[in-house]
Amino acid sequence: MEGILAAQETAFYAFPAKEGQQLTVRLAKEGGVLLTILGPNQEPIDNSAKEVSFYQGKAPVTGRYTIQVNPVPGLDQSDYNLTVALENSVQPTPTPLPLDPSSTPAPLPTEIIPTPTPTEITPTPIPDPIPTENPLIPSPTPTEIIPSPPE
Repeated sequence: MEGILAAQETAFYAFPAKEGQQLTVRLAKEGGVLLTILGPNQEPIDNSAKEVSFYQGKAPVTGRYTIQVNPVPGLDQSDYNLTVALENSVQPTPTPLPLDPSSTPAPLPTEIIPTPTPTEITPTPIPDPIPTENPLIPSPTPTEIIPSPPE
């Protein structure tokens, strides 16, 4: 994903991950922007995922993660190219071998551990929040209500 950030602007990208998945996030145009990876609790997932241009590590928990991209202070505008890859960690399932006491022991099969294949994902951009007050629409003026005297 490519983008341009003005000074003081922040871009957010969200994606789902499962606990233990290998996550690789890279900014191709380094120097103008930094990224922080936030976990489902909206806190940085660890210190090495805070204000960096590259991160590689495992998702600590299952949930929705957010990548926050900020320009380096002092720059009017910064362009960036963000790449995110998530690998499925494949765990082999052990299969018990049947034992036949009358047969001679067979050689044990060699365990083949599959190599995880990285999958590039496209995080979903999070739109800017809609302001709660519109400066073009005047706020209602509160009026005092005077109760009528009892009859």
